[in-house]
Amino acid sequence: MNSDRKLSLHFVKERRAEEEYLRAYAVDDATRFVYIKLKELYWTVGRFLGFVGRREPAPREAYCERPKLTDEQMEGAASALKCPRVLIDVTLTHRFERHTGIQRAIREMSRLAFGDGRALPVIVEGGRLRSYFDHPSLPSVIEVGPGDKFLMADSSWELLDEYLPVLAQVSAQGGEVVVCLYDIIPLLYPLAVSPEAAELFSLWFEKIVLKSDVVMCISEWTATNYRDYITKNSCQTKQGQRIGWWRLGADFQLDTHQPPSSRAVGLTSRDSPFFLSVGTLEPRKGYSIALAAFEKLWNDNVDVRYVIVGRQGGRAKALEARITSHAEYGRRLIWVNDANDADLCHYYTHARALIYASVIEGFGLPLVEAQHHGLPAIVSDLPVFHDIGGEQVRYFDLLDEESLAVEILRVIQNPRPKGAVTPTYTWRQSINCLLDTINDDTLQLGVPRSPDKTSPPQERGSRRLSLR
Repeated sequence: MNSDRKLSLHFVKERRAEEEYLRAYAVDDATRFVYIKLKELYWTVGRFLGFVGRREPAPREAYCERPKLTDEQMEGAASALKCPRVLIDVTLTHRFERHTGIQRAIREMSRLAFGDGRALPVIVEGGRLRSYFDHPSLPSVIEVGPGDKFLMADSSWELLDEYLPVLAQVSAQGGEVVVCLYDIIPLLYPLAVSPEAAELFSLWFEKIVLKSDVVMCISEWTATNYRDYITKNSCQTKQGQRIGWWRLGADFQLDTHQPPSSRAVGLTSRDSPFFLSVGTLEPRKGYSIALAAFEKLWNDNVDVRYVIVGRQGGRAKALEARITSHAEYGRRLIWVNDANDADLCHYYTHARALIYASVIEGFGLPLVEAQHHGLPAIVSDLPVFHDIGGEQVRYFDLLDEESLAVEILRVIQNPRPKGAVTPTYTWRQSINCLLDTINDDTLQLGVPRSPDKTSPPQERGSRRLSLR
């Protein structure tokens, strides 16, 4: 059976489990009626309060407070204001306090790019751009200028309509729209996401990605996937569209004054070893496979713990219930859904190994973060993981809990010493690679010049902007 067939069957199985769970715990008609009426009342009151709370109702806008900068933090950033500029979009990360891989990437890239004077972070509000950072020397409203590049680094497919006026402004000024593509999983495997998410992503792909000037992918594998998809499906892209790729960093910034929580310290201080998975709870992350592997080990009286760090994602109610109702939950099965960066770093430092059971990925940020911390990793046998991990990690057969259990047992019996750090990109190297690619029009797909997979490029600049 080929891998595409295996993946499709996996997603069908996961969807059926979710549907069966929802049916089993569905509320009766009377309760559903009361719930709907209460929700309607909530919407009515919410609209009324929103109306009286502002004189000019506006569409979905980022009312979150913008990070304030000191004069010292502005030093070196002045060149980011000189036209033509790179305007790096951080709208979704600004509006929602999420700690997914994309949001960690956006925070690091925007902080460093601005601190080094290479790009100006912006947010979309009411069809216009505003500065993400707040300082007297920064204009509140950012007018798109001639030749500006609008770098859509953040996830934007949930807010499609808000971006269209901005893209029109960029085009009118002779600028370029550069979209960062993390993966095309909803197109390749629609069953991996909800029907609503698949539809939103498909529309975003059509309206934004295909019509952008440059598509920058987070791995060579994703770039190849994109090229093959648009070729196979005869997609009409913007004339002259270029495709490139760069790699994400691993050294996400930590507030040195912020210690890990007592919960994290307590969890890592126990005698039995623990294995770590990092990522949102969703079907493609392979948590059901990993959990089955640990269940096999527990049944064989292997004393080992499994720690999951990640928020609940879409279509994961059945998985969440399986975890929280498990006999080992709270003992040898731990789920942490609100870890901050200090806690995450602590887990990476003290785990026996990373378990990355994803069935499909565009890159694999937890893998490079594990490498950065010198943490061994056991990962699915995916092409993109081979690209990142090479021979430095252990691979198990895709969707095979037996194979995973064998590798976990091998690590328990023959642990690799910590500290064997694999060379990874820093976030400064990552954002510089991205910006160099955009500004110099290099590293396009098919061009032989590419970043060395084992030796990260030299860092440019040294100023660090400390913001969380």
